[in-house]
Amino acid sequence: MMGAAIGLGFAFVATRSPNFGVTPALLSLPAFRLFDFALTSATGFAIVAALTGLALSEAEER
Repeated sequence: MMGAAIGLGFAFVATRSPNFGVTPALLSLPAFRLFDFALTSATGFAIVAALTGLALSEAEER
């Protein structure tokens, strides 16, 4: 859950700040919306957080 929350926070900051240029790049794509970017970011961060948690728990057991 924490990874998904961080991913949504990243997507919010990346799409709202004009310094990154994410929003104009996404708007130039024909079928890709800001929602898709937020969903992809949240999913990616959640998967990486889950894998990191698994790796750390396995390392503690050894």
